[in-house]
Amino acid sequence: MTRITYRSTVWFAATLLATVASARAQPLTTVLVASGLTKPVSIAAPPGDTTRLFVVQQTGQIRIIDLTASPPALLATPFLDIAPLINLNVEQGLLGLAFDPNHATNGYLYIVYNNTAGWIVIGRYSLSADPNVADPTSAVILKTIPHSLGGHNGGCAHFGLDGYLYVSTGDAQNFVNAQSTGVLLGKMLRLDVNNPPTYIPATNPFVGPGNPLDEIWALGLRNPWRFSFDRLTGDLYIADVGYQHQEEMNFAPAASAGGENYGWPCYQGASAFMPAGCLPRSNYQFPIHSYAHTPGGFCGGAVIGGFVYRGSAACWLRGAYFFGDHCKDSIWTFRVADGSANELTQRDAQLAPEGGLSIAKISTFGEDADGELYIADWWDGEIFKIVPGPGLLDIASASPTANYVDPRQDLTSGAPAGLGAFTITLPNSNGGYCPSDITVDCSGGSPCPTVTSVSMTANAVFSVALDGPIPPSYCTRFTFAHTAPGAMNPLTYRFLPGDVNADGTPNTQDLLALVSALSSGTANLMTHDINRDGTPTTQDLLRLVQLLNGTASTRVWHGATLTCP
Repeated sequence: MTRITYRSTVWFAATLLATVASARAQPLTTVLVASGLTKPVSIAAPPGDTTRLFVVQQTGQIRIIDLTASPPALLATPFLDIAPLINLNVEQGLLGLAFDPNHATNGYLYIVYNNTAGWIVIGRYSLSADPNVADPTSAVILKTIPHSLGGHNGGCAHFGLDGYLYVSTGDAQNFVNAQSTGVLLGKMLRLDVNNPPTYIPATNPFVGPGNPLDEIWALGLRNPWRFSFDRLTGDLYIADVGYQHQEEMNFAPAASAGGENYGWPCYQGASAFMPAGCLPRSNYQFPIHSYAHTPGGFCGGAVIGGFVYRGSAACWLRGAYFFGDHCKDSIWTFRVADGSANELTQRDAQLAPEGGLSIAKISTFGEDADGELYIADWWDGEIFKIVPGPGLLDIASASPTANYVDPRQDLTSGAPAGLGAFTITLPNSNGGYCPSDITVDCSGGSPCPTVTSVSMTANAVFSVALDGPIPPSYCTRFTFAHTAPGAMNPLTYRFLPGDVNADGTPNTQDLLALVSALSSGTANLMTHDINRDGTPTTQDLLRLVQLLNGTASTRVWHGATLTCP
């Protein structure tokens, strides 16, 4: 089996900073959060639970990773073990897990597995008195779906933002099933877990007498092994494993009323596959993205669906959809805009951990309660977290130039504007910066402004926006995380205003304030050195009069060195 050797990294940020070369400035990477698992195939977290991550083992167990431990710890006792109930045959076993949206109050969780006959079972379990252990006697079976062969089970489960449970099923290696509306194979199902005994939402697209069956939300799927919802928008992404030639990613916006037919086996990707007896092309929903198999070999491609990133650690990637391939050991992202996939980026090397570890045979992605993403290595039984790389880069330039300028408007044109934004150039940044990555310290009597956004405006050039201008008389320092200490980090802006009394308007009251400061001996460089000669004196009175009369303008100050208090 093909395996890619990656570089590993350690969990905590301090060691990360010490081990990553400066050339890898602010990319993504992966850190190992758990090992010792057996065939992990699904990763989930209860809504709002930021302390734990639950991993489904194909062999029939659900394990818990304690995220509060440093490093995170895999608990020895399984959360649930249904090994005696399952058929573990190649692609079968315990496959999916979804926590009820009200899990915190009702303790419900839903699983998808193959029973000993190989049929697909959708079941509900409840917590025991121990929140780290489910009650094995609490099973309630929602659906049992006949399945003829070992392959193509689907088996993924998620709740949509509408509160309904969605479950994917494969076609059981029978081309006919995906288009047959009288079976639940090769479909996306939508269930109302609060509506027993049928569990069918009244708003499903095919509710009514006869076929299509009422549980069906969408059809025409081959093996939708993994799908997910964008937790922000509710958009649905379905990765459907292809046959011989193409792998495909399907998409449905949150506003969809269901009923999509994704085309298998009439079409594979956008190409006709078995068109005999099929409907006109306009009846099918075609992939938002597809790619070709690698020629030759047993496993030329097997797409593994992931998630849209909505975390905070790598804020510049919010809205990017992550997915991978089990056979190629590859990972990509794209963004959906106007119904099409854009910005397709391959991230294999970027997500490489260090130290000889590997991410081999990707089986699933996962999302924790904070929206951070994880990758499961099925082959080695490891879970990796996607995190920003800690690359140490130098800030190449800033505009306005830091450390010696007064970037306010000319006092002759009105009130000073202050500094409400600036740009920095970070060569090889390979990604972005988050507001939380920038620490702001300033002198003065008012609160410091805060960083509201950081956006890339050009290659390696980032615009940093503040929630308000830095007031006159401030000395403000911006320190950037993941950035090497140097002449430009921290960026320090020193303001020597004509608005001496800091009321926002330069006028004759500032003359009085300056006279008072000079007379009392309290004049200082930060506020009272109007002519920028490095010493507050009566000459600053003359300079201020000139500014107020409009006979001179502000200028860059290259005087005495100032330090922020």
